[in-house]
Amino acid sequence: MILDFHAVCGNFPTQGKDWSLDDLAYWADLAGTDVLIVESADALLHLDEGPHQKLLAACRASGGRFLPAATINLNSDIHSLQVARTARSQGFVCAVLHGPLYEESRVLHEVLSVLQDAPLPVYRELPREELDTTYRVAREHEDVRFVLAPDSYTALELTHRLCTLPNVYLSMAHALHAVGQLETACRRMGPDHILYASDLARQHPARPLGAIYDAEISDADRDMVLGGTARGLLAEYGIEVPLRGEPASRPAPPCSIIDTHGHIGVHYVRLDYDWSVEAVLRFLERAGGETIYISSLEAIFGDVLVGNQQVIEAMRAHPDRIRGYMVVNPWMGQACLDSVRQCRKLGFSGLKPYPHSFGHDLSDPVFEPVLELAEQMELPMLCHSGPNDLARVLERHPHLRMLAAHMSFHYAEKARLAREFPQRCPGGFRRRDRRGGHTACRRNRRRGEHGFRFGSQCPQLGLHALPASVLGAAGEDNPGHPARERAAVFRPGIGAHSAPACFDL
Repeated sequence: MILDFHAVCGNFPTQGKDWSLDDLAYWADLAGTDVLIVESADALLHLDEGPHQKLLAACRASGGRFLPAATINLNSDIHSLQVARTARSQGFVCAVLHGPLYEESRVLHEVLSVLQDAPLPVYRELPREELDTTYRVAREHEDVRFVLAPDSYTALELTHRLCTLPNVYLSMAHALHAVGQLETACRRMGPDHILYASDLARQHPARPLGAIYDAEISDADRDMVLGGTARGLLAEYGIEVPLRGEPASRPAPPCSIIDTHGHIGVHYVRLDYDWSVEAVLRFLERAGGETIYISSLEAIFGDVLVGNQQVIEAMRAHPDRIRGYMVVNPWMGQACLDSVRQCRKLGFSGLKPYPHSFGHDLSDPVFEPVLELAEQMELPMLCHSGPNDLARVLERHPHLRMLAAHMSFHYAEKARLAREFPQRCPGGFRRRDRRGGHTACRRNRRRGEHGFRFGSQCPQLGLHALPASVLGAAGEDNPGHPARERAAVFRPGIGAHSAPACFDL
């Protein structure tokens, strides 16, 4: 059974959509989620009881599929205490805290005292700047159970003190997604203090779910994280959630997958995790992957000679599974251009510039010789850059075969480029990568299946999250992604001359 500890319905101004429980149910069904705890986004916008009453009525009518969460805004004195006092008696199963969290706040401590007397667990997003304050607050209110949702995939290192408190649980909505992190969390905290939450509709549920399915943990521990921990926590408050649905199982891939965005090597700020070639191949195998295109993290962060050699050795050791990108440092001048000319001879399929590490933009003069040579040689290029920088490059190099990574960042601007450049530049189209959402089907209908390429960014993320978020499901009934489109998304063959450039989502 899968129990999602935090989803959100109601009005999302940035999406132009008012999410109903039926909308959430559609995506929950695709993800295999049985029960969702739901908060109303409208309860943050209005001080009257209308949003809460609407949510309660809708959840009661759902037959136990949806459980209501009360919204408490710490910016309000009277209203926040009123909601806290009545939440349990009205039928809410959880209280979600919003607003600034100050250790000296009278409102905060009064709300927590009320939730201790009329007990409910507390859900709270956890930005980095609140880590120490939250630790002290949770330690003081030891009878309140806190489900905290850190906002970083380095969350485990940052929350090490919070992990020692028995009344603290970690939500996986925005954390523990990198390969190896959930395994470490289960050893350190125990799976009975980690739980699945999706934050649907703000993000696709497949992202945290994929991390759980990818994790090298026992099936018993996986079941605890997926639903057992949440059911046990609610049971401590006398809230019984009956078992629903079938036992959770790892989803089958929609087809064999070619992953266009992976890495190997040492990540200098996450040294404890296994991002070896063997680890990447294990995750590729479990997710139904056929081939993965990789670059070296050590090359990306500065040492292109050692890092590119790592990729060469990996390609030679696993010629059927691993393809490679050559990382380029334009400040090396002629040596950089000489290496680019040897790119295909050495076995690489394309280039991987990383402007952030090397202190330049893609459109800077220092990188222009690399762009000219890549366009001339028809070398695909996996790029990390902002939309304005990309636009300047594509204007000057209309035949450049570009894969623009991480389209979920600056989506609106990159989506505009994805729409404009296919008409103006033969090479321009988009690729899907990392984050997925409800708009995936709409985007695919707008651009067509050839506008997408799958990339996981493994091992920062495992592979299981992305196929589900791209296709929604492997079934035939998803109008946005019928079976005929799967090969175009997941099997692009980017080294082939027929493959144009792309933007991810």
